[in-house]
Amino acid sequence: MMDAGALAFAVFGPADGVPAAGPRRPGQLVSALEWAAPRPVIDPTTVPLAELGLDVPGVDRRFVHFCAGWLSANASDEFWELGRSFHLAWPDYRATVRTGLRHLVEHRPLDVDRWHDLTGVVFRDAHELSHYLADVRAYLGD
Repeated sequence: MMDAGALAFAVFGPADGVPAAGPRRPGQLVSALEWAAPRPVIDPTTVPLAELGLDVPGVDRRFVHFCAGWLSANASDEFWELGRSFHLAWPDYRATVRTGLRHLVEHRPLDVDRWHDLTGVVFRDAHELSHYLADVRAYLGD
């Protein structure tokens, strides 16, 4: 595989003829879908929180990692998995994420270009991004 400035992801499913119990051997899995997700421009491990408008009480780097990881191009539509993992997380992590989402929705410190640079997800405008973040916030029970 050559580096084209993107990360490659694949989804595997059972091959034809695999019993309902699921695959048990490597040959019983086949690639069902492959796609490329954009490589983030912003490094979530080093970007200053203030540069993203997230230097506020209750928000720390874990929230930036949450956005770049769970809300990124390869995971942004996996709400069922997000919810399950979120509710098993430590209470202080959940509080940080809830505070960060509330701040993003209420104050809109990130425009769609900065959001794309962090997550690889494209939105048409700030209203659409804010609506999506409000949906995530509501889905997580805040």
